Amino acid sequence: MNKLQPTMMLVSSKFGIEDSFRLIPVSNECPYTEMIFDSESLTLIIIGNIKKQIFHMMARLNDDGELIKASKQRSNNKTFKEERKIIETPNEYYITNKDEIIYLIKLIAINTAEFDYMKFFEKKKKIVVPEKSKIIMP
Repeated sequence: MNKLQPTMMLVSSKFGIEDSFRLIPVSNECPYTEMIFDSESLTLIIIGNIKKQIFHMMARLNDDGELIKASKQRSNNKTFKEERKIIETPNEYYITNKDEIIYLIKLIAINTAEFDYMKFFEKKKKIVVPEKSKIIMP
């Protein structure tokens, strides 16, 4: 088995509103389109280069590109018509184990020594400030 070569680079990023990191390809031989770290759920989302055809529900559009309204609200609460279409989409993989994420990053990233990706594994504690009491005491 051939050893996986470092073909991606760690870069700073956002996932939603949270600070995060991504891995982007630096070589045509890279087997992945990108990797995204979700710092809230501590999950590495991997988007592969291999594509598959799967069914998706897509909104139906008229000739002007506008949604076609449904005659009544549907069971999925949508008010427009949909149709099943075969769409080619990349394979996605999710890694939730911290040790496995670190192992993969060390295998595939060219800049692990320069980029501090470990700081994103520390969950930030959300501080909840209680509201000030509205009771007025004499």
